[in-house]
Amino acid sequence: MFKFYRYVLLGLIWIINLPATANPYQWAESLNLTHQRVLAPVFNSEIQLYFANQDKTDLPSLTLIHGVGGSAQDFTEIIPRLAKKYKLVIVDLPGYGLSERTDSLYSAANYAASLAALLPDYINRHNIVIGHSMGGNISLQLVNIAPALADKLILIDAAGLLHKYSYSKYAALHQTNKIPYIGEKLQKKLSNTIDKINSWLPNNIVDLVLSQPSRELILQQNTSYISALSVMNEDLTGIFDNITTPTLIIWGIDDPVMPYQVGFMLNSLLPQSQLEFIDKAGHSPQKTRTAKVNELVEKFIKKSKQKDQPEQLSLKNEDYLLDCKKNNKTKLEQLAYRTIRIENCSELTLHHVFAEKLQLLNSSVSVQYLTLQNHQDYALEAKRSQLMVWGGKISSDKGMLLTRSQADFNGVIITTGSSLIKSDQFSHILASVSQAQEADKQHLWHGFVLRSGRLVD
Repeated sequence: MFKFYRYVLLGLIWIINLPATANPYQWAESLNLTHQRVLAPVFNSEIQLYFANQDKTDLPSLTLIHGVGGSAQDFTEIIPRLAKKYKLVIVDLPGYGLSERTDSLYSAANYAASLAALLPDYINRHNIVIGHSMGGNISLQLVNIAPALADKLILIDAAGLLHKYSYSKYAALHQTNKIPYIGEKLQKKLSNTIDKINSWLPNNIVDLVLSQPSRELILQQNTSYISALSVMNEDLTGIFDNITTPTLIIWGIDDPVMPYQVGFMLNSLLPQSQLEFIDKAGHSPQKTRTAKVNELVEKFIKKSKQKDQPEQLSLKNEDYLLDCKKNNKTKLEQLAYRTIRIENCSELTLHHVFAEKLQLLNSSVSVQYLTLQNHQDYALEAKRSQLMVWGGKISSDKGMLLTRSQADFNGVIITTGSSLIKSDQFSHILASVSQAQEADKQHLWHGFVLRSGRLVD
């Protein structure tokens, strides 16, 4: 019995002498990072900053911004190599990591405004901003409002560029693709159903959820929920005309969170950008393909001139017809013809297309980099078809003609003369970060543009 109580007593002594909490800075100190708590404007709360080479004012600095549900630790793997050459400023965004949590709207716009006021005191004269996921969205908004804070910009699987309806459709279809025996017809029905549901949802439904009472009652002040909804609810359509910062876009080709095709969209919208995909990588390639990400980052920083979008192809003076009933294709690259006609094709991907006219019949087509120029007729005609465009320019006098068709435009610039769209009551157009110039009217397209054949203002 005495031995039993002795063991109990020794156990109590051991428990009492345990530290109250583990050292929260252990991960940073193991990487030789220093840390500092500072006041964040906009949120009026303390946030945590981490530094490598904090006093080295002669080095270029890199500012690293994490995404939803993350923290500065999301960059742990790439820090050691980058710290050998650069000063690092790594942020725990307000509400994340060791930063203070308050009753705030944790939106990408607010984060960008806060960092724009905060960073000048901590970065060096030459600074490169690296943003992952939502951090990529924040980085774009940061260089839009404070371009002097970044000599260059690096976006890793950037989030929040697609309209919330486009993203909800992508997420749903992505999940059903994993289910065996889901055929093309069922996928089309599901896509149409999602479009119909989205078209009837109130436009301000997310605004209502993000209101202060709803953040408290519905979201329970959960920072990740608030940030995720906010970043999907923001519209960046108007900012890309202002961004000339040289940009590197990195994307994990197997990203299950954000479609890799958004990379094409960004590359098309940003005039001084280059796009790099990483095989066998998901949403956080800096963690799983660390050496490759470090290589791309260092190479990009050293380059004096950046690669622009793909050069325009030379137009062939002939037409092109693909009927998948006769010749089943899944992908075609570098097509340059007067008229390109696609018939009876399902899940066809076209990469880098240049034509006077694109015609679709009974087909489902995704186009990466589309250029259409037709100043006499419709540039795009679709009948009983689904079209998804990732980055492109459409210029014509009559615009487009849709019959029982759905089109998704992502990062597309459209210029028309006499008319913009002619369609029947069964056609829909959903857009993300796109623009249309109709005669003397300019439209910023982010959301439904056409519902049941009617233009949406």
